[in-house]
Formats: sequence, C-alpha cells, structure tokens
Amino acid sequence: MLKKPDGRAGRADTEFQARIAALEAAPMGRTRLIVVLLCFVLNLLDGVDVVLLTYAAPVIAQEWGLKDGALGIVLTASLLGTAFGSMLMGPVADMIGRRKVVLIAITLIGGGMLAAATAHDMVMLAIWRVVTGVGIGAILASMASITSEFSNAKQRSFWVAFLQAGWPIGAIITGFTSAVLIHEYGWKPLFLGAGMLSVVILPVVAWLMPESLQFLAARPAPDRLERLNKLLVKLDQKALREAPSLPEKRGVNIGALFEGPRAKSTLALWLGMTMGWAGLYFLISWIPRIAVNAGLALDQAIMAGATFNIGAFIGSAGIGLLATRLPLNRLIPAFLGSATLLMLVFGWVSMPIAATFATILGLGVLVQGGFNAFYPTAAQLYPTEIRTTGIGTAMAVGRSGAILGPLAAGYLMEIGTDRGMLFLIYAIPLAIAAAAAWMVSSTKN
Repeated sequence: MLKKPDGRAGRADTEFQARIAALEAAPMGRTRLIVVLLCFVLNLLDGVDVVLLTYAAPVIAQEWGLKDGALGIVLTASLLGTAFGSMLMGPVADMIGRRKVVLIAITLIGGGMLAAATAHDMVMLAIWRVVTGVGIGAILASMASITSEFSNAKQRSFWVAFLQAGWPIGAIITGFTSAVLIHEYGWKPLFLGAGMLSVVILPVVAWLMPESLQFLAARPAPDRLERLNKLLVKLDQKALREAPSLPEKRGVNIGALFEGPRAKSTLALWLGMTMGWAGLYFLISWIPRIAVNAGLALDQAIMAGATFNIGAFIGSAGIGLLATRLPLNRLIPAFLGSATLLMLVFGWVSMPIAATFATILGLGVLVQGGFNAFYPTAAQLYPTEIRTTGIGTAMAVGRSGAILGPLAAGYLMEIGTDRGMLFLIYAIPLAIAAAAAWMVSSTKN
C-alpha cells in the first residue's frame, strides 16, 4: 500500500498509475513478448532438467542394481530441493528482485546437472539432484510472477498458463532425444548436455530480462526514476517526470497470505497443489518404469512418457486459451475431475497399445493442463508485493505431494501392488485437487 501522497507526490503517483493502466490495456508489444517467451524457454529447460532422470531411471536402476524403492528416493531428491528452493527463494525474489533470483537459479541448475553427470552412486546423484531442485524451485515461482507482471490484463491468464506449456515441450524433446541416444551413449552425456544448455542461456537472460515495473517502483534506489523511465520507454510508454511514492515498508511474511478473505483461498490453493502434484508426479516419474514392468521395450516406455508430455503441452496451452473466457476455479475442476475418471479407466481396463498411448495422451492433457492452471490462479490471487512469496510458498507446500507421491509409488510397486489398485490410489488426490480448486477465489483479494 502506498503512503498517503499529497501535492507533488500525489501527482507523481497518479502519473505512474496512469502508465500502469495504459500497459494493462495495451497490446503486449515487443519487449513484453520477449520477456514472456524467454520465461517460456526457461520453463522448457526446466522440463528437460526434471524429466531427464525419469527417462534415465530404468538405465540407472540396471547399471547400479537399484530396486524401485531406492530409485524412488533418487527420483524425489530433486523434488525435495525444489520445495526448499520455492520456499526460500520466493520471499527472496520479492525482496531483491525476480531477475536476480532467476540468474542465481540458472547457475544452480546448470551446476547441479553438470555435477550429476559425474555421480557414481545413488547418494551423490541424489545430492546433486537436490542442488538442481533448489534452482528449479526458485525459477518456477519467479517465472509465474514475471510473466504475470509483464502481461496485459486481457491475456494475463493465457500467458501464465502458456508459460507452463514450456515444461512439457522440454520433456517431449528430452523423451525423443533419450529414446534415440541413451542406448548408444548412456545417461551421463545427456546430463552434461542439459547442464550446458543452462550455461548457454545464462548470459542471454542477463542481457534480455529486465526487472518488472511494479518491482522497480516499490524499491528505493538512487537511480530509481532513471530505471523506471528506461523500462517505460522499452514498453512504449512516456517517461515519468518524477518517481512515485515508495510503498510503506513491510517485510515479506507468510501472514500476508492469510489476510482477510484471502485465507480460505490460500489454504485451498495449498491443498489443491499438494494433491495435484501427488497425482501428476506419480505419472511423470513412473510411466516409463510402469511401462517397462508391463513388458514394453525401453524405447517404447520412453515414448509413453513423451506421449504424456505431448498431452501436457496441449492441455497447458488449451486451458490458457479457455481461461480468457472462463474462470480458472471452474476450469481446473473440470480438467482434474475428468482426469480422475480416466485414471480409473487406465488402471482397470485392458487396452491394445494404440488405445494405451491415446489414454496416456489424454491423461497428459487433463492432469498437466489442469494442474498447471494453479499457477495463473495463484498469480491472480496475490498482489505484486507478495506475489512470488505466495506462488513460491504454495509450490513449497505443494511439493510435499510431489515428493511423497512418487516415493510411495516406488514402495507400492516393490510390494507388488497391481496397476489397477495403483491408479485407483492416485486418482483420489486428483479428485481432492479438483474440489480444492473450486474453493479458490477467482479474483485478487
């Protein structure tokens, strides 16, 4: 909240708010599109970094003699790091800026992926996956905030949902690449290649990604007016004559997420993301392994994972388009409720391979598309000064589902749980996530 201005300060604040209102109504423009597409590319690279281990898991398990329970620990190591990164770096991003946190995150991701390629046992691989996960958690929360703040009012929900579609594109590319190369070269060169992608993208992000206008206006700096005007000119807006008033100094704290009617929505968001992630990461982490256990060849199993991510891209982009016309707190239940039913079909109905792949595609559309809409939901729910904290905290809490979901699945499979019961168990969290999304407010409080 801005300090009560009067006279000259009041005119400066009015002038600044006029620029914000003009940007809200204006077409996206070159600079804003570059920022949003850059966020998309970073999310795509995150998709590469997250699912590469999933595709490599059957090879690693054979090479190191790991059972499904032990493999589940390795698979969840990066998710543990992601939860920590989301919780720690979300508030940091609201204090020092989204851009700085993104650069730190890319450095951690690149370093973690390169170091993972040198691992010779489960412990070292798990440690480096935690490091990678911290960077992934930081970048995911920041990307949603940056995209929200650089989008116009009409297309904000679309662009934040479209951003999430980058993740499955990265996963699709990783799946097809892994299916071709992993037999010939093994898994370690793939990790080296993924790490080098982060090394290459780091200077590009440092050059092209500015800090958001709202963040620059809210933080004191000797050259504050100059930085605001430099960005305004890039956004095709007139420069300001004076800098707006600084907001009242408030520490970023978790309590702000529970002020007034926002409390119920925050709790519902946390529940929805926790349950949604449990179901989603069960599918992401274990589809290739389940396919191998069912008798498919490794390349077919990897293609099953890639098929899921093709559906994920379609679902993420599709729900973004629908969100320009329908409220997210109605779209998410429709997607995840339908996914619940399809999980039961997939678990209990015997199908030929073509129908199996079609069902996996449908699960990708419904589960990933529905879950990814939680990000624009969170961006709408929280104001600028706590937006990354709100998104990051929801991600951190929700990651408990992403950690426990695949881990529990590993042990359930190890004790011989059949496919029908396994998919019944993991359909339940998706149904809960659908109900929770219904209770999240569709507007910012």
